[in-house]
Amino acid sequence: MTEADAAVTQAVAPAVASAVELGNALVDAWGSWNPTMTPDASRMAFISDRGGVPELWVQEVPSGEDALRDALPQPTCIHLSDDPVISVTWSADSAWLACAVATGGGVRSQVWVVRPDGTDARRLAGSPEQHAELGPWTRSGHRVVVTIPSAEIGEPTSTYLVDPVTGDFELLAVGELIHVLDLSVGEELVIIRDGRRGHEFCVVVDRVSDQDHPLLPHSSATTVVAAAESAAATALLTGATGSTSVALLRPAPEGRMLWPNSERRHPHGIPRHRGGCAAASPRRLAARAERLARGSAGARRT
Repeated sequence: MTEADAAVTQAVAPAVASAVELGNALVDAWGSWNPTMTPDASRMAFISDRGGVPELWVQEVPSGEDALRDALPQPTCIHLSDDPVISVTWSADSAWLACAVATGGGVRSQVWVVRPDGTDARRLAGSPEQHAELGPWTRSGHRVVVTIPSAEIGEPTSTYLVDPVTGDFELLAVGELIHVLDLSVGEELVIIRDGRRGHEFCVVVDRVSDQDHPLLPHSSATTVVAAAESAAATALLTGATGSTSVALLRPAPEGRMLWPNSERRHPHGIPRHRGGCAAASPRRLAARAERLARGSAGARRT
């Protein structure tokens, strides 16, 4: 090695050492994501790979003087299986956590439930041969939505309300590519998303009156069947371009309105009253807050 080479090596040595140290730190780095809180904001559940594999963790949320301290409460890991946890939601009554677990780390998933203290863990649906998707909890927290696509080509997807205590399944809806986005407090109204990617649409199904109310503009026909107590409610709907990601059933300032939120960033709503959904066409709502308020106030049945 010449003197020039030695000088170059000596000059770049600190940078090389720093790069190696950074690489080692990145390899050892871990993260936390997908937080969900109890309704009273006293506890938080989240996913973290600090142990090497994404798992479920639960942590107390400090309040009052405790929130001003630098040290946070230590989280507790709840081990469900050797497979990675991909999502978690807390029930409305704070009694249960529902998790989606990637079967074998692959694309198929299972649905698990567990108490916040780690007891009563059980797999509700899903296996290496069967894919199951985690849906929303009911507002009471007593049941959770589980969607099971058919393994047979041409067969429909089925969605169920599942009791985490007994494991009982109640059929909620059947369709091609359906996903339940939200339920009303009494579980009489269900927002269902259907359609292939880029051509999704939403419909509100009234399980009591066996009526349906499309929420978004449509262009091609498809069918969703909802299981109601009295009779099957069949909705002949039409698909729209775009993708709907979130829909909510929430009270509006005056009357009630269903608020679906789509990736197209075009909020739509449909008036809803005590007797069910009003017989009115869905309307596109402005994105500005003050105009949204006016749209809500105008949601009166005619």
